[in-house]
Amino acid sequence: MIIQDTSSSFNPWILDHRFKMSTDKGKSPKDYEMKISSLSTPPIQSPNRFQVLGNFPPLPFSIPTPTKTQNIPRPQSDSSSYFTKKISEHLLLTTFIETPDYKTLCSFINKILPSGCQWLPDDPLKTQRYYELVLIASGSIELYHTMDKSNPDRISYSKCIIKRIIRPTEWASLATTREFTVNYIPKGYSYHDYSMAWYRAFLYRPFDHSWFVTFHSNCQDEFPIWFYEWWHSYGPTTDILPPTVLKGFNHYLLQTKGLHYVKIVQFYKEFKVPWILCWSYRISQHYCTADKFPMSLF
Repeated sequence: MIIQDTSSSFNPWILDHRFKMSTDKGKSPKDYEMKISSLSTPPIQSPNRFQVLGNFPPLPFSIPTPTKTQNIPRPQSDSSSYFTKKISEHLLLTTFIETPDYKTLCSFINKILPSGCQWLPDDPLKTQRYYELVLIASGSIELYHTMDKSNPDRISYSKCIIKRIIRPTEWASLATTREFTVNYIPKGYSYHDYSMAWYRAFLYRPFDHSWFVTFHSNCQDEFPIWFYEWWHSYGPTTDILPPTVLKGFNHYLLQTKGLHYVKIVQFYKEFKVPWILCWSYRISQHYCTADKFPMSLF
């Protein structure tokens, strides 16, 4: 996961958003409605009416995700302030004994992963779009997609405002499901699906798509324990904090009671400190290298 500093001069007490708020209410479950006979739908195509205050710098791998008929450009160099978190998820063992080039890697990924999933799914109908709907339908996030001006069908980057994280005690029974208010397959989601949605809804597109993330001012103070695990992977690192904000952060930790990992999340929530994240695939050695054991996909 790659995290970026959102501002070079940041006041920890006054949030300097890259977006101006508008009358746009963001995505709603209605935007995801599908015909009962349909098992898949194209990406969301409604525009985001935020006015961008500053352009995002290029991502570390500023390349479109390839399709089978697409010419694949080479990775471009990057000078932006991104910080790579040393957290990775082992997906599978490959047959590569040497690191493949970008084109070969993308071809391999396209062959092994089903459409709409950036992971090996237990249920191929539970795609990234499904998990995105789960978070919206549950009232957990506000979501805005900004479309590419040169390609209206392509999402350039997205904004997510965290409104709430549902705790197990707020669910009638962990064995029960909640149904969507719109036609969709699957028709609903369990609490396991809900918690999994936080991990998979943000896996929209690798290499060249980014998320602007922040908390809503009315978000609750208490989170389920799994959310802190989510934060470990998707939350920001203190490396992105400018000196003025880092000073306020350290002061907050000293003055606030509680567990350290809880106080970190509370700081970002209380002062609505935003971060930008993106992600990508990686091929590297995970097991024994002595006999050229095949490499793994992370």
